[in-house]
Amino acid sequence: MRNYILPIILIALLLLSACDKVEGPYIKKSSEISDTYDFPKRANYVKRVLIEEFTGHRCVNCPMGHAEVKSIMAANNHKVVAVAVHAGFFAGTQSSVFTTDFTTEVGEKLYAKFGTPSVPSGVVNRNGGVKSRDEWAAAVTNGLNQAQEVDLQIHKVVKDDEITIYVQAESLTDGDKNVKIGIYITESKIIAPQKDGSATISDYEHNHVLRKGVTEYEGTTFWDNETIAKGTLKQKAFKVDVKSDWNVNNIHIVAFAVNNSGEIIQAEEL
Repeated sequence: MRNYILPIILIALLLLSACDKVEGPYIKKSSEISDTYDFPKRANYVKRVLIEEFTGHRCVNCPMGHAEVKSIMAANNHKVVAVAVHAGFFAGTQSSVFTTDFTTEVGEKLYAKFGTPSVPSGVVNRNGGVKSRDEWAAAVTNGLNQAQEVDLQIHKVVKDDEITIYVQAESLTDGDKNVKIGIYITESKIIAPQKDGSATISDYEHNHVLRKGVTEYEGTTFWDNETIAKGTLKQKAFKVDVKSDWNVNNIHIVAFAVNNSGEIIQAEEL
Protein backbone atom coordinates (compact mmCIF):
# COMPACT_ATOMS: atom_id res chain seq x y z
CA MET A 1 0.00 0.00 0.00
CA ARG A 2 2.85 2.34 0.88
CA ASN A 3 4.17 1.96 -2.71
CA TYR A 4 1.05 3.69 -4.06
CA ILE A 5 1.16 6.78 -1.82
CA LEU A 6 3.96 8.66 -3.61
CA PRO A 7 2.44 8.31 -7.14
CA ILE A 8 -0.96 9.44 -5.83
CA ILE A 9 0.58 12.55 -4.22
CA LEU A 10 2.47 13.38 -7.43
CA ILE A 11 -0.70 13.05 -9.55
CA ALA A 12 -2.64 15.29 -7.12
CA LEU A 13 0.07 17.98 -7.29
CA LEU A 14 0.03 17.88 -11.09
CA LEU A 15 -3.77 18.32 -11.15
CA LEU A 16 -3.57 21.27 -8.76
CA SER A 17 -0.89 23.01 -10.82
CA ALA A 18 -2.97 22.47 -13.98
CA CYS A 19 -5.95 24.18 -12.33
CA ASP A 20 -3.85 27.26 -11.62
CA LYS A 21 -3.38 27.98 -15.32
CA VAL A 22 -6.08 30.33 -16.66
CA GLU A 23 -6.31 30.91 -20.38
CA GLY A 24 -7.31 34.32 -21.78
CA PRO A 25 -9.25 36.32 -22.62
CA TYR A 26 -9.57 37.55 -19.06
CA ILE A 27 -12.90 38.89 -17.76
CA LYS A 28 -12.70 42.47 -16.53
CA LYS A 29 -14.87 42.87 -13.46
CA SER A 30 -16.20 45.53 -11.13
CA SER A 31 -16.62 45.02 -7.41
CA GLU A 32 -18.04 47.02 -4.52
CA ILE A 33 -15.46 48.02 -1.94
CA SER A 34 -15.66 49.38 1.60
CA ASP A 35 -14.13 52.79 1.01
CA THR A 36 -15.40 56.36 1.25
CA TYR A 37 -14.62 59.79 -0.15
CA ASP A 38 -15.13 63.15 1.55
CA PHE A 39 -17.46 64.92 -0.88
CA PRO A 40 -17.80 68.70 -0.59
CA LYS A 41 -21.14 70.18 0.43
CA ARG A 42 -23.18 71.29 -2.57
CA ALA A 43 -23.57 75.05 -2.95
CA ASN A 44 -26.65 74.46 -5.11
CA TYR A 45 -28.54 71.58 -6.65
CA VAL A 46 -29.19 70.98 -10.34
CA LYS A 47 -31.88 68.71 -11.72
CA ARG A 48 -30.55 66.50 -14.53
CA VAL A 49 -32.22 64.09 -16.95
CA LEU A 50 -30.84 60.89 -18.53
CA ILE A 51 -31.29 59.94 -22.18
CA GLU A 52 -30.47 56.31 -22.94
CA GLU A 53 -30.26 56.29 -26.73
CA PHE A 54 -30.55 52.95 -28.54
CA THR A 55 -28.25 53.03 -31.55
CA GLY A 56 -25.90 51.03 -33.77
CA HIS A 57 -22.92 51.68 -36.01
CA ARG A 58 -24.63 49.89 -38.94
CA CYS A 59 -27.87 51.87 -38.53
CA VAL A 60 -28.30 54.26 -41.48
CA ASN A 61 -30.49 56.76 -39.56
CA CYS A 62 -28.67 56.70 -36.24
CA PRO A 63 -26.43 59.73 -36.95
CA MET A 64 -29.65 61.78 -36.92
CA GLY A 65 -30.28 60.45 -33.42
CA HIS A 66 -26.76 61.39 -32.35
CA ALA A 67 -27.27 64.89 -33.74
CA GLU A 68 -30.57 65.26 -31.87
CA VAL A 69 -28.93 64.27 -28.58
CA LYS A 70 -26.14 66.79 -29.19
CA SER A 71 -28.70 69.52 -29.91
CA ILE A 72 -30.75 68.73 -26.79
CA MET A 73 -27.65 68.74 -24.59
CA ALA A 74 -26.52 72.10 -25.99
CA ALA A 75 -29.98 73.62 -25.47
CA ASN A 76 -30.21 72.55 -21.83
CA ASN A 77 -26.95 73.85 -20.36
CA HIS A 78 -25.39 70.68 -18.94
CA LYS A 79 -28.70 69.43 -17.52
CA VAL A 80 -28.88 66.40 -19.80
CA VAL A 81 -26.74 63.26 -19.45
CA ALA A 82 -26.58 61.01 -22.52
CA VAL A 83 -25.66 57.36 -22.92
CA ALA A 84 -25.41 55.76 -26.37
CA VAL A 85 -26.50 52.14 -25.97
CA HIS A 86 -25.30 50.10 -28.93
CA ALA A 87 -27.56 47.06 -28.96
CA GLY A 88 -29.49 44.81 -31.31
CA PHE A 89 -28.95 43.79 -34.94
CA PHE A 90 -27.45 47.06 -36.21
CA ALA A 91 -24.90 47.14 -33.38
CA GLY A 92 -23.31 43.88 -34.44
CA THR A 93 -19.86 43.65 -36.02
CA GLN A 94 -19.67 42.89 -39.74
CA SER A 95 -17.08 42.25 -42.46
CA SER A 96 -13.76 44.06 -42.26
CA VAL A 97 -15.35 47.50 -41.80
CA PHE A 98 -17.58 47.38 -38.70
CA THR A 99 -15.12 45.56 -36.49
CA THR A 100 -15.51 47.59 -33.28
CA ASP A 101 -17.77 45.85 -30.78
CA PHE A 102 -19.64 48.58 -28.92
CA THR A 103 -22.15 46.20 -27.36
CA THR A 104 -22.29 45.47 -23.62
CA GLU A 105 -24.13 42.92 -21.55
CA VAL A 106 -25.97 45.61 -19.58
CA GLY A 107 -26.88 47.47 -22.76
CA GLU A 108 -28.38 44.38 -24.38
CA LYS A 109 -30.39 43.70 -21.22
CA LEU A 110 -31.75 47.26 -21.17
CA TYR A 111 -32.58 47.05 -24.88
CA ALA A 112 -34.46 43.78 -24.32
CA LYS A 113 -36.37 45.24 -21.35
CA PHE A 114 -37.81 47.91 -23.62
CA GLY A 115 -38.83 45.39 -26.29
CA THR A 116 -35.86 45.59 -28.71
CA PRO A 117 -37.21 48.71 -30.49
CA SER A 118 -36.12 49.98 -33.88
CA VAL A 119 -33.18 52.38 -33.83
CA PRO A 120 -32.60 55.24 -33.39
CA SER A 121 -34.90 55.43 -30.40
CA GLY A 122 -34.47 55.92 -26.69
CA VAL A 123 -35.86 56.34 -23.22
CA VAL A 124 -35.81 59.58 -21.26
CA ASN A 125 -35.60 58.93 -17.52
CA ARG A 126 -37.24 55.58 -18.43
CA ASN A 127 -40.54 57.42 -18.18
CA GLY A 128 -43.26 56.90 -20.76
CA GLY A 129 -41.61 54.08 -22.64
CA VAL A 130 -39.53 54.15 -25.82
CA LYS A 131 -39.60 57.39 -27.79
CA SER A 132 -38.52 58.37 -31.28
CA ARG A 133 -35.91 61.09 -31.62
CA ASP A 134 -38.49 63.83 -32.33
CA GLU A 135 -40.07 63.13 -28.93
CA TRP A 136 -36.89 63.37 -26.83
CA ALA A 137 -36.77 67.15 -26.42
CA ALA A 138 -40.29 67.38 -24.97
CA ALA A 139 -39.60 64.44 -22.66
CA VAL A 140 -36.41 66.13 -21.43
CA THR A 141 -38.31 69.35 -20.69
CA ASN A 142 -40.92 67.36 -18.76
CA GLY A 143 -38.20 65.60 -16.76
CA LEU A 144 -36.43 68.82 -15.88
CA ASN A 145 -39.70 70.29 -14.61
CA GLN A 146 -40.04 67.55 -11.98
CA ALA A 147 -39.00 68.36 -8.42
CA GLN A 148 -35.55 67.07 -7.47
CA GLU A 149 -35.78 64.48 -4.69
CA VAL A 150 -32.21 63.20 -4.67
CA ASP A 151 -28.82 64.69 -5.48
CA LEU A 152 -25.84 62.69 -6.72
CA GLN A 153 -22.11 63.35 -6.62
CA ILE A 154 -19.36 61.31 -8.30
CA HIS A 155 -15.63 61.06 -7.73
CA LYS A 156 -13.22 58.84 -9.61
CA VAL A 157 -9.58 57.84 -9.21
CA VAL A 158 -7.74 56.32 -12.16
CA LYS A 159 -4.64 54.37 -11.26
CA ASP A 160 -2.79 52.00 -13.58
CA ASP A 161 -5.45 49.65 -14.95
CA GLU A 162 -8.13 50.35 -12.34
CA ILE A 163 -10.80 52.99 -11.78
CA THR A 164 -12.15 53.56 -8.29
CA ILE A 165 -15.60 55.14 -8.40
CA TYR A 166 -17.33 56.86 -5.48
CA VAL A 167 -21.01 57.83 -5.67
CA GLN A 168 -22.87 59.74 -2.97
CA ALA A 169 -26.62 60.25 -2.79
CA GLU A 170 -28.25 62.98 -0.73
CA SER A 171 -31.94 63.05 0.09
CA LEU A 172 -33.45 66.48 -0.64
CA THR A 173 -36.80 65.66 0.97
CA ASP A 174 -38.14 64.05 4.13
CA GLY A 175 -40.08 60.80 3.85
CA ASP A 176 -39.96 57.18 2.79
CA LYS A 177 -37.30 56.38 0.21
CA ASN A 178 -36.93 53.40 -2.08
CA VAL A 179 -33.97 54.34 -4.25
CA LYS A 180 -31.43 52.40 -6.26
CA ILE A 181 -28.33 53.91 -7.85
CA GLY A 182 -27.11 52.76 -11.25
CA ILE A 183 -23.60 53.41 -12.54
CA TYR A 184 -22.34 53.26 -16.13
CA ILE A 185 -18.95 53.87 -17.71
CA THR A 186 -19.10 55.72 -21.04
CA GLU A 187 -16.45 56.76 -23.51
CA SER A 188 -16.40 59.59 -26.06
CA LYS A 189 -14.20 60.56 -29.03
CA ILE A 190 -14.02 57.01 -30.35
CA ILE A 191 -13.14 57.08 -34.05
CA ALA A 192 -14.70 54.17 -35.91
CA PRO A 193 -16.95 53.58 -38.95
CA GLN A 194 -20.64 54.51 -38.92
CA LYS A 195 -23.36 54.06 -41.52
CA ASP A 196 -24.99 57.35 -42.51
CA GLY A 197 -27.68 56.89 -45.15
CA SER A 198 -26.11 55.15 -48.14
CA ALA A 199 -22.61 56.20 -47.06
CA THR A 200 -20.15 54.76 -44.57
CA ILE A 201 -18.16 57.35 -42.62
CA SER A 202 -14.85 55.71 -41.77
CA ASP A 203 -13.68 58.34 -39.27
CA TYR A 204 -16.97 58.97 -37.46
CA GLU A 205 -16.69 60.25 -33.88
CA HIS A 206 -18.76 58.15 -31.47
CA ASN A 207 -19.65 59.85 -28.19
CA HIS A 208 -21.27 58.87 -24.88
CA VAL A 209 -20.80 55.18 -25.77
CA LEU A 210 -21.83 52.79 -23.02
CA ARG A 211 -18.73 50.75 -22.23
CA LYS A 212 -19.69 48.98 -19.03
CA GLY A 213 -22.39 48.68 -16.42
CA VAL A 214 -20.68 48.97 -13.04
CA THR A 215 -24.08 47.95 -11.68
CA GLU A 216 -26.99 46.33 -13.46
CA TYR A 217 -29.25 48.79 -15.28
CA GLU A 218 -31.76 48.58 -12.41
CA GLY A 219 -29.10 49.88 -10.02
CA THR A 220 -27.92 48.80 -6.58
CA THR A 221 -30.03 49.49 -3.49
CA PHE A 222 -29.24 52.65 -1.54
CA TRP A 223 -32.45 53.11 0.48
CA ASP A 224 -34.87 50.21 0.77
CA ASN A 225 -38.25 51.51 1.97
CA GLU A 226 -36.54 53.58 4.63
CA THR A 227 -37.80 56.74 6.29
CA ILE A 228 -35.14 59.29 5.43
CA ALA A 229 -34.64 62.84 6.66
CA LYS A 230 -33.74 65.65 4.29
CA GLY A 231 -29.95 65.96 4.08
CA THR A 232 -29.28 62.26 4.72
CA LEU A 233 -26.17 61.06 2.85
CA LYS A 234 -25.19 57.62 1.67
CA GLN A 235 -22.37 56.51 -0.58
CA LYS A 236 -20.85 53.43 -2.18
CA ALA A 237 -17.54 52.74 -3.89
CA PHE A 238 -16.53 50.36 -6.67
CA LYS A 239 -13.31 49.22 -8.31
CA VAL A 240 -13.39 48.56 -12.04
CA ASP A 241 -10.71 47.02 -14.23
CA VAL A 242 -9.86 49.16 -17.26
CA LYS A 243 -10.22 47.32 -20.56
CA SER A 244 -7.35 47.51 -23.00
CA ASP A 245 -9.41 49.22 -25.72
CA TRP A 246 -10.61 52.10 -23.47
CA ASN A 247 -8.97 55.52 -23.57
CA VAL A 248 -9.13 56.57 -19.92
CA ASN A 249 -8.74 60.23 -20.92
CA ASN A 250 -12.14 60.05 -22.60
CA ILE A 251 -13.92 57.98 -19.96
CA HIS A 252 -16.91 59.35 -18.05
CA ILE A 253 -18.83 58.00 -15.10
CA VAL A 254 -22.62 58.24 -15.22
CA ALA A 255 -24.72 57.72 -12.10
CA PHE A 256 -28.50 57.73 -11.90
CA ALA A 257 -31.11 57.32 -9.16
CA VAL A 258 -34.02 54.94 -9.81
CA ASN A 259 -37.29 54.98 -7.84
CA ASN A 260 -39.48 52.00 -6.98
CA SER A 261 -41.41 52.44 -10.26
CA GLY A 262 -38.23 51.96 -12.26
CA GLU A 263 -38.11 55.60 -13.34
CA ILE A 264 -34.94 57.67 -13.13
CA ILE A 265 -35.31 60.67 -10.83
CA GLN A 266 -31.82 62.16 -11.11
CA ALA A 267 -28.67 61.74 -13.17
CA GLU A 268 -25.07 62.91 -12.86
CA GLU A 269 -21.93 62.64 -14.98
CA LEU A 270 -18.24 63.10 -14.28
